[in-house]
Amino acid sequence: MGDAVKIAEPIVTALAGAFGEFREALGLDLVEHEQRTAATIDEMGRDLRDVKQTAVAALRPRSAPRPVHPRTQIIRAAVAILKGHAFNTDAATLAEKLYTSSTADVVRDFPGFIAKAQTNPAMTSVNGWAAELVGPANLSPLALLAPASTYAALQARGLSLNFNGFGAARLPARSGSGDLAGDFIAEGAGIPVKKAALTSGSISPHKFAVISTFTKEMASYSTPAFEAVVRDLITSDATTAIDTALLGSAAGSAVRPPGLLNGLTSLAPTAGGGVAAIAGDLGNLAAAIPNAVDLVFLMAEATRVRALALCPGLAGVTIISAPQVAATRVIAIDAADFASAEADPSFEASEEATIVSDTGMPVPDMMSAATTSLFQQGLIGIRFLESATWAMRQTGRVAFVDPISW
Repeated sequence: MGDAVKIAEPIVTALAGAFGEFREALGLDLVEHEQRTAATIDEMGRDLRDVKQTAVAALRPRSAPRPVHPRTQIIRAAVAILKGHAFNTDAATLAEKLYTSSTADVVRDFPGFIAKAQTNPAMTSVNGWAAELVGPANLSPLALLAPASTYAALQARGLSLNFNGFGAARLPARSGSGDLAGDFIAEGAGIPVKKAALTSGSISPHKFAVISTFTKEMASYSTPAFEAVVRDLITSDATTAIDTALLGSAAGSAVRPPGLLNGLTSLAPTAGGGVAAIAGDLGNLAAAIPNAVDLVFLMAEATRVRALALCPGLAGVTIISAPQVAATRVIAIDAADFASAEADPSFEASEEATIVSDTGMPVPDMMSAATTSLFQQGLIGIRFLESATWAMRQTGRVAFVDPISW
């Protein structure tokens, strides 16, 4: 028995060692297999989560795209027209490629776009929630192209009409006689009947036009950069042109509407400067426009800043910065009586026209003035045309003082 054990013992030991080595090797393979399996399961889990998120996103209601401001649409249409001329490409097709189909629609039908453009208060755009109470507001192309102009500020506060389809527009206004003021009455007493007298004037359209030129090299700029250049130049040109006429003193004619200061003489300025002079001048201007519904003061930006620095209380007064007003002048106007009307806007571009190189008015005759060939100099001209005019519905609703002493 002892001999058998001695013989069997090394065999058992050898077998045990071999089994241990086998088990160890088998154990390593199992660990590696488990790791690979776990990694595969994790990867499948990530793929499954991605698929789930994609499916949920597809089912989630999509928010409507942010509307593009009409001013931006107009500028983008101008960019497409200019680039189309530079690269001999259809402007509408280029607009759809650079921007959206809505911009292409503006290029195809600019007057139609202006007629359909509208702005509504936030909640009234929802059907069933006061939407039926709000009608579309026709936007003013001139105000859109020159948003910083005095014209745009007054047009937004006054009466805005549309000439489309009409050769003139009537301007109803209240005359000096009669009133509709009510009163308190006793129970059972008769209600007084009042009558107010109205007058009616009319305004006819005048042709407003401006040309801006660009080099063909500029059209090769990236679209955002070129758009910024076009926006700046068109806005600047339109603002200068419209406000120079609006804030002038020229008489109205078949060619242009009258300047707001036509036929007016300055009020006597208050001497001495400082706060007392500001109070005196603004007070006199307000008194010159009695019962103003929306009294507005127009002054150059430097004058406005100086007035606010000397009299911080003027922050509660409506002052519009007007670059075309002389630094020595202040204009007061009842903006509620300002009326404007526009129609038939159009954008056109050319690189073959010859233009008169003169910014003065009236433009000199082409045969005697210096001219510029767009073709020869590699330029593209863009022309904006529109029927537009303005008028005050009543007399005595504008006054000015010049020169101020402050």
